[in-house]
Amino acid sequence: MAQDCCQHAAVRVFLHQIVGNHTDPYTGEVNCTTMAEEAALMFNLYGPAPARDVPDWVYDYAAEVAEQIEEAKCTSSM
Repeated sequence: MAQDCCQHAAVRVFLHQIVGNHTDPYTGEVNCTTMAEEAALMFNLYGPAPARDVPDWVYDYAAEVAEQIEEAKCTSSM
């Protein structure tokens, strides 16, 4: 259980670090899918073959990070 918490925390930190790499420079839109896939690759989170799915919680965290970034942009532009 503690290992899961540490891994989840590490994935959240990593997502914050890479969000700029997955943000469209023209629209400012964050691509949550590619961000989650990069995190899954980095932390070896892909499921077993043949599907090799990314866990849903990684996508959820990517969406949370994207939302935080978008909210911060809206707040700073006011």
